[in-house]
Amino acid sequence: MHEVVLPLSEPPVVADIGVGVHGVTTLEDVFLLPDLWQLHLYGYEGAVEVGDVVHRIAPGRASLIPPAPRCATGTAAGPNTSTPTCASTAPPNAVPRR
Repeated sequence: MHEVVLPLSEPPVVADIGVGVHGVTTLEDVFLLPDLWQLHLYGYEGAVEVGDVVHRIAPGRASLIPPAPRCATGTAAGPNTSTPTCASTAPPNAVPRR
């Protein structure tokens, strides 16, 4: 895991917001947003893999994913069941540190 400096002296710039639909044709979707932070609010059980770390997700949980790591989402119940509410943002002056 690495640290990320996240200055919040200004509000983030929202690039996209909506309801994501995962698992339409497969049990797992893989995506990469190299310049954007991702905020997800979950209403289903499953897992999200960020980089090479798997995290369980469940209704009422949220995740904040920094730019660049490979992400994969999957559901416990099968296709057409995964619809997180999500926002992609670009915080001003976010500086990754390794």
